Formats: sequence, C-alpha cells, structure tokens
Amino acid sequence: DHFGEYGIDDLDGLADAKLTVARLVHGDGRLVLNADDPLLRAKAPGLAGRLGCRPRIAWFAADSRLPLLETARAAGGATCGSLAGRLVLHHDGVGHDLGDIAAMPLAAGGAAAFNVANLAAAALAAAALGVAPGSIARALAGFGSRPEHNPGRLMRFERDGVQVLLDYAHN
Repeated sequence: DHFGEYGIDDLDGLADAKLTVARLVHGDGRLVLNADDPLLRAKAPGLAGRLGCRPRIAWFAADSRLPLLETARAAGGATCGSLAGRLVLHHDGVGHDLGDIAAMPLAAGGAAAFNVANLAAAALAAAALGVAPGSIARALAGFGSRPEHNPGRLMRFERDGVQVLLDYAHN
C-alpha cells in the first residue's frame, strides 16, 4: 500500500522504510518481527549497524517450532507461534498457552492465517508492555466476537443460514 510513494518501489525498500520504527525501541523494549518473512530475517542482523544499537527482537511465526524461534527462546528471547493448534507465548523464559487458535474470533476458525500472525504479534507487544499472559489470553479469546470491537474489519454475520463476511479492505 506504499509502493510508488517516496521512492519505495520494491519490497526491500518497503521493509527498510517500515524498519525505521526500530529507532524508537528504547532500553528494555522489544521490536516485534515476523520470523516467517525471509526479508525481515535477513535484515534483522544488520539493524545494529543501521541504528547504532541493536534492539531486542521478539519473533513470531506460524509454527512455534521454527528454528529461529527455538534459537531465540534458548537465548532468553520472547517468541509467539502456534503449536498443535494453540497459540503459545514464550516470555521471560516461561511458556504460556494463550488458547485454541480456532476459537479466537479474529482467527476465523484458524482460516485467517494473517490474523493469527497479527494475534501472535499483538501478544508479544502486550507481553513486552507488561500485560499478564492471562489477560492477553482473555483478550485474544474475545476480541472480534462483537461488531463494535473492530468496526468494518473481518465482521462475520449469519442471516437465514448464510454466512456473511464483511471487511473494509482499505488496501
């Protein structure tokens, strides 16, 4: 949605532009990145040279067993991903089961993989801000179940046995 603006004409340029937020990560903060994105995996090691400091990275992925996530956890890093249909957060050296992905409204029964990734990223950001895992799990279990939670985005209705999906889809 930013291609062709301000000299951003390819994915590499878009990733560089979006990684500028890393400059705002202070001290004990976390930069939350998608480990399933090969471009982000490739750019992460160079952030220190680019920024003058290396922010601590919290990684999320579709599969909690991804080697990068396992390596990050072994080094004491925070991760989030799915394991046997459940969203699992690892934070401060402890694993937390955040619940059944298929039961999370935004996951649309687990079919909305992009929203499962969004849920994992949100869980990592919340944990970095000090939100308790139990509170994160409750939020993920309920958010998106009512139209007023996120008006216009991935709203689901049933009318006369017909499932209706409405999404603003601004992009």
